[in-house]
Amino acid sequence: SGHWQGEVWNRRKNGEVYAEWLTINTLYHDDGSVHRRVGLFSDITDKKNFEDIIWTQANFDHLTDLPNRRMLNDRLNQALAASKRSHIHGALMFLDLDNFKPLNDRHEHGVGDLLLIEVARRLSQCVREADTVARFGGDEFVVLLSELHLDRSIAREQAHIVAEKIRVS
Repeated sequence: SGHWQGEVWNRRKNGEVYAEWLTINTLYHDDGSVHRRVGLFSDITDKKNFEDIIWTQANFDHLTDLPNRRMLNDRLNQALAASKRSHIHGALMFLDLDNFKPLNDRHEHGVGDLLLIEVARRLSQCVREADTVARFGGDEFVVLLSELHLDRSIAREQAHIVAEKIRVS
């Protein structure tokens, strides 16, 4: 149609990669042949970085860097849809830390924050990269194990192994 616009990644003379919004228009001769194309661009790197920050804040817990409820919901919906197609079972575990509130009250929130960060780290080490560990709220975590096995009893045993690994950790 003689017109295009969109986001592209470009490279500055110093080698730095940046995002730009590029618009290209075609100018035609009277006979309809192409006379030239004119490109106009603007650097949108700051805008893209700001969007990334907003997306991260909306989808990840600021303290533990784990997915939050919103991201968990999205991943759960994806896992359910994949399981429905493939008939491969998964598992969902809900974990609540016992006696967290008294510890947090007695030793101040900084200590409680350190505990939550350590719990998040340990939980993440107990699962595969394809699985999801999310902070559900205060001292509550959710572990989503996807694509375990076609056989329900084997999938249950796999989930039990991960649950025991979490308990020990």
